[in-house]
Amino acid sequence: MHKCCYVHKELTVGEETWDPEKDGGDGCQYSELEKSLVEIEYFNVDGKDWCEFHCPIFDKNGHPTQKSKWSDERKEEFEKKLFLIAGKNKDVFEHEHIDYSGTIFNTPLDFSSCIHNDYPNFSYCVFYQEVDFSNCRFTGDVTFRGAVFHKEVSFYKTRFDEGLDFISCTFYDSFNVQFSLKSTFEDNEERELIKSIDFKGSTFFDQAKFDNRKFKGHSDFTACIFHKAPTFFNCELHQETDFPPFSNFLDTAPEAIKAYRVLKLSMENVRNRHDEASFFALEQLCIRKSKKKLGYISIGYLYELSSLYGLSTIRPLTWITIVTAASFFLYFIAFQMQHNYGLEAVDFAMKQIFRPFSIWSHKETMYLQSQYEITTLITLKLIASVQSILTFSLLSIFFITIRWKFKRG
Repeated sequence: MHKCCYVHKELTVGEETWDPEKDGGDGCQYSELEKSLVEIEYFNVDGKDWCEFHCPIFDKNGHPTQKSKWSDERKEEFEKKLFLIAGKNKDVFEHEHIDYSGTIFNTPLDFSSCIHNDYPNFSYCVFYQEVDFSNCRFTGDVTFRGAVFHKEVSFYKTRFDEGLDFISCTFYDSFNVQFSLKSTFEDNEERELIKSIDFKGSTFFDQAKFDNRKFKGHSDFTACIFHKAPTFFNCELHQETDFPPFSNFLDTAPEAIKAYRVLKLSMENVRNRHDEASFFALEQLCIRKSKKKLGYISIGYLYELSSLYGLSTIRPLTWITIVTAASFFLYFIAFQMQHNYGLEAVDFAMKQIFRPFSIWSHKETMYLQSQYEITTLITLKLIASVQSILTFSLLSIFFITIRWKFKRG
């Protein structure tokens, strides 16, 4: 007698852990259905028996398994078994708890325009083909925790009565949870709502679209990585909307300007100053890359280098340190023309930080003229002026950034 070797994975995210009682047992859930509901075929991969639902597409050496070579007829049979297990009756999935956890789907799935009752569980599933949940209704919570989507997945115009769990998912293609303003459903107002949604730690390699949705509860995108700018056009975001840091948004192409601008304005509306600043920085970065005028590019690039568009207080201090060290080196060379020590170089370098442009005072000029030749004097004034300008500018940026940080806080 065959027995599937599948064991539920455990995923810890903060204080949340996998709950076997709620989310399925620690073994293959399909074995309980064998013979009583469906006939299950088993495959041997890497010396272990796998049921047809949990059987991987590739073995541990990356070679295709027998499942990857299924004919269209065999894939259709597989899909029929999935619907039978879920208790699909016309357009309604009547099973109280649909547990597809860990299933490897190698066929396109069409769950569109259906009602999914209770608590569908798609955790740790791997979808190698397109998945269509458009125009559906989920009457309870739904989880896709740890799932991997290799192709497009669509929840277009889908109604969610409860929460969505997409913690630690991977999306290699586009993800669509948009709503359409042209929809004519009787429950339009309910369909555009998202009560709560959790994408903590997920990775999006293509664009994620959330347009025309109203987020009415906690929306968690912390630790997400976006390779393309997500779109939230015409959305109402909740005050408890958490986005990842600036560095997790990798798309700085000119096409992303509008997406970041909308998010900046949305964060301003909910008084989330920190994320507002992050999206402002991303918007400015994209704008700089879209401009062709040298002046605009130069100013934008300097602002980015000096403070990351007002996000970083470390950068201006770092640059002040670099400018001071470089000035000391130049002062030292200048003083070597007449002396054999660099003590005065240190004094000059520090003086331009705390007393910028002091070298142009009458008293300082008279003293230098009595100590140095005219060539050395001109060199010192030139170095000191440049250092004073840079230091004063960087200190101004530093204090402005501090002010914005407190204002955002």
